[in-house]
Amino acid sequence: FGDSPGGWAAGLQPFRTSVDAKWKWIHLCAPTFTQPCFGNRKFRAWGQFFTQERLRPGSTDYMDNDKEGAYASSVEAVLAELGELERSL
Repeated sequence: FGDSPGGWAAGLQPFRTSVDAKWKWIHLCAPTFTQPCFGNRKFRAWGQFFTQERLRPGSTDYMDNDKEGAYASSVEAVLAELGELERSL
């Protein structure tokens, strides 16, 4: 789908037009994080990845305790967007 809200919107367009529900579709944009697994380059992501191994229970990234706070800050940002949406209703 791509790493932008527009990419998700375009990829999901066939589904969006096939449902009768009057939903409001919101496609969030992930923050930019330094990705250690890619030489500390910055990419849009909801968290950090430290290895390029397959993500599975027990793997390094699966077991990450979020010392850097990446996942916690992503969750906080999503909850803030939900709060804004609720206030706008």
